Amino acid sequence: MKRRNYLRIYMQLFKISSPWYVLIMCALLLSFLLTYANISMADYSKKAVDFAVGKDMNKFTRELALFIFFFFLSIIIDSAQQYILDLFNARSANKIRTKMMESYLTSKYKEISKYRTGDIENRILNEATNAPGVLSHITIGYITNVIIAIGSFIYLYRMNTILALISLGVGPLLLTVGTIFGSRMRKIINERMQAESEALSDTQEALANYNFIKAYNVQRDIVNRVRYRWQRLFDFQFKIELINRYNVLSSAWIKDLSKIALYGIGGYYIYKKSMTPGTLIAFIQLSSNMISPFLQMSYMLTSLVMAMASAERVFEIIGLEKETGIVQKASYKDVKEKQNEYIWFCGVDFKYDKDMVLNDLSFSIQKGEKVCIVGESGIGKSTIFRLLMRFYDPCEGVILLQGKDIREYNVDELRSKIAYVHQDTVLFTGTIRDNIVLGKEDATEDEIYEAVKAAGLYEFISSLPEGLDTRVSERGSSLSGGQKQRISIARALLKDAPIILLDEALSALDAETEKHILISLKNLYKEKTIILITHRLSTTAYADRVLVVDDGKIAEQGNFEELLGKQGTFYKLYNSKVKTENANREAAVFR
Repeated sequence: MKRRNYLRIYMQLFKISSPWYVLIMCALLLSFLLTYANISMADYSKKAVDFAVGKDMNKFTRELALFIFFFFLSIIIDSAQQYILDLFNARSANKIRTKMMESYLTSKYKEISKYRTGDIENRILNEATNAPGVLSHITIGYITNVIIAIGSFIYLYRMNTILALISLGVGPLLLTVGTIFGSRMRKIINERMQAESEALSDTQEALANYNFIKAYNVQRDIVNRVRYRWQRLFDFQFKIELINRYNVLSSAWIKDLSKIALYGIGGYYIYKKSMTPGTLIAFIQLSSNMISPFLQMSYMLTSLVMAMASAERVFEIIGLEKETGIVQKASYKDVKEKQNEYIWFCGVDFKYDKDMVLNDLSFSIQKGEKVCIVGESGIGKSTIFRLLMRFYDPCEGVILLQGKDIREYNVDELRSKIAYVHQDTVLFTGTIRDNIVLGKEDATEDEIYEAVKAAGLYEFISSLPEGLDTRVSERGSSLSGGQKQRISIARALLKDAPIILLDEALSALDAETEKHILISLKNLYKEKTIILITHRLSTTAYADRVLVVDDGKIAEQGNFEELLGKQGTFYKLYNSKVKTENANREAAVFR
């Protein structure tokens, strides 16, 4: 990581942690008090030993009592400082997590789609905890150690210049050793964090797809893949621990050698009667206090590298490009001619990477119209919904809603007009009621049951002992696919948005339930504009109009009978589906 990145991360952390600066100031104040307590301990231990040698027990007892007092005082000060720093760390980490979630949920879809869910979870749960340590335990720890080292050196220098300089010379040597090992760790730590994210992502996928793994009998393959990920993480972690161990051992050897030198030279001074035993004891004690900060600083370099790497990954998420309001105004001459259209796509081009998905796509939909969009898989049907909801913006062309470019809407305002139901139903842990009222928590009981009945869910809810208050397990695993889809449809209807988008939202329903829902949508929600993507072409018979997508544009449009009569793309698609369904039925007979 470059120096300018370190500075940028420090500034970002200072900004995000600004409400708790007072905690940092208290921790710094305690650093000075801790230094005073440590020097006082050394001074009183010196006097106590000298009085003991001189057999002055009264003064010895007094100095020993003061030594014990400052000993316990230093423990209290150190504990208080650690508590304050832990408090700062916890509050900052919570704010960082909140910022990360805000960023994740307000960033552009194309930005978020680059990351795996396990990677995001790891950054929010683990690395957000490590990041504030850059300011708290590491930076304040550095400052505390520097203050202690300076105070100790001044005291030692007044007692014996030569021994003080010897003790001081050990410090930079310890820092040099720590820097060497820290630089070797930097790359490994970044790789280790990436390996941890991959391991968590693969583990999460394995846990989430239990039934699929069992059905396809691929347990061994999945276990091997997850084992490889965790083994790779272990290898990086082992390298880090090994380097850290070498750092600790090297530093300990240097510290022990310096102690031997101090004992030897100090013993010589005592022999020459130029130093008292008490002075040597105080010197050894305080020189240890002076060396220990440098020793801790060398260890902290490792922690700093890890915390900085975590902070960088945290702010990468916080800094993702956000969704905005207007991007550019439509420049098409015929926009004014379509001001009365409720929804209008004009000359829309879109591609995810290099391949064009939509190519000069144009169509319009009237208010209250019920429209089906059909076409082969992967032709771009779901992309139309993503563009309408501004998960992505078109590469070319314009999309109007109520005569206004959707890029001129605030994204929250735009999406408040749309209720979206996806084939992969999203349910949250809680009750059925919690999931239905999500997005409209103030809904009345009558409104809830109106949506429940329209979604064909009433009989199922009535059969449950706790009704709407029945608990839903994680991801709705206790419910069938059809039940989950109907709950999701009820949620969309309760939102009371003027536009309802159903992306294969009826795929898990039987024909009778699907018919009930389609009739309810057509008769009870006449004022709502409903757009349905479906592969079940019999569904299109209930639509006012069918849009047939082929080669990234609208190939045909009309109602069910009109399109069959044309014997064009829809006719071929319909016959192909009918033949496939008949073949499947015949195959089922012989099983």
